[in-house]
Amino acid sequence: MPEPPQEISLLDSLNGEWIKLLVAAMRDVGPAAQTLGGFLKMTMREAYSPVEEIAHRTRLPVATVRKHLVTLHQAGWIYNSGRQPTKRGNPRRTATIKVTDKTRKALDTDVSSDPKTHGLIYGILPWWACCSIAGRIGMLPWSAKAVFSVVMARLASLKSGAENQDGKGLSADDLEGSIENMGGDDRFRFSLTRLMEYTGLTHDSVTTAKRLLNHRLGILELYYDHRREEGTATPTDLLVPDWDFRVIVTPTDESHYRLAFSKGEAKSGQ
Repeated sequence: MPEPPQEISLLDSLNGEWIKLLVAAMRDVGPAAQTLGGFLKMTMREAYSPVEEIAHRTRLPVATVRKHLVTLHQAGWIYNSGRQPTKRGNPRRTATIKVTDKTRKALDTDVSSDPKTHGLIYGILPWWACCSIAGRIGMLPWSAKAVFSVVMARLASLKSGAENQDGKGLSADDLEGSIENMGGDDRFRFSLTRLMEYTGLTHDSVTTAKRLLNHRLGILELYYDHRREEGTATPTDLLVPDWDFRVIVTPTDESHYRLAFSKGEAKSGQ
């Protein structure tokens, strides 16, 4: 008998599987940053794994991952040295792919000394945001993944701050209360300029992604604001996690499941 459905909140998502989307890679190679993040879950050095294994970690189709690996190699994020010889001199069955210094430096960037990061090294993309969603939603577009990962990284930072201040093992309600005491919704203020700098997306792509994450998906609450962030030329908006949002994971058999979103009432333009 299949297991009962499981509910995953946005806070729960930080404790589960997720992919690092390096900000520098998002700006440089766009959606190929997801394949880089999946590969980094496997190794920080080199791997001989088949493309199918990388695709599994990345949660993308094999054909897409093949294209991304070419892009990442050409841009210097990985080095694909082909089928290297084994100790016996025979070529390996799979290519040797190495993490480059460019990637390691991006991961080790000191946010306090590098103004380009604006305090963010990588976005956080939960595993379920890489999957097909029921209810005629399907796969999330790259723009929505990128913007959502930035908001999730901010949530992770606030969660860490709350736990350092109030102790580990806080309940969801306690965490929400602690985040509210740390500035609440105002801590999720993002200018359009800053989101474009983080993700490498265009003005229109960021705007479309924000509306999709709010209106259609109900993952975030969107509040428009005319105040401007220091050093930017565009007004800021509040992109706030919807604490009532849930991912419903319903097993269909021993190895498959169905994903659906249960969302609170979307709020916009307030």
